[in-house]
Amino acid sequence: MAGEQLQRLEQESGFVTHNGIQAVYCGEDRAVVQAQVGPNALNCHGTAHGGFLFSLADNCAGLLALADGCSYVTLDASFHFLRAAKSGDMVTATATPVRRGRTVLVERVELTGPDGREMAEGTFTMYRVSSEPPARLR
Repeated sequence: MAGEQLQRLEQESGFVTHNGIQAVYCGEDRAVVQAQVGPNALNCHGTAHGGFLFSLADNCAGLLALADGCSYVTLDASFHFLRAAKSGDMVTATATPVRRGRTVLVERVELTGPDGREMAEGTFTMYRVSSEPPARLR
């Protein structure tokens, strides 16, 4: 996915903008996004809310799926929290394909903190709903 397409994707998604998620790279081999843990992403313990981290991973999985030019939705996900992220941490999500079939794409997504240590990981199954890109990206 070209740089201008990544910028357009960020501009077209209010959710991505609201959560400060930035696309770093997207190709058929991997996708990378990142976001900083801000005050609105914290839970009652003062660490990143699990929903914030899951959303970062899900958006990364969706970005990788889009790399083939088709439209996908998340069909299933299994996610494991391994370490806490603190306020101010820049969290990076990297998605890699496990298997890309005709209608289903299985991916592994890893979240790392600013020190490069893994803080969460998951498996996402994406379902192809159209052989065209999402309407907002055409």
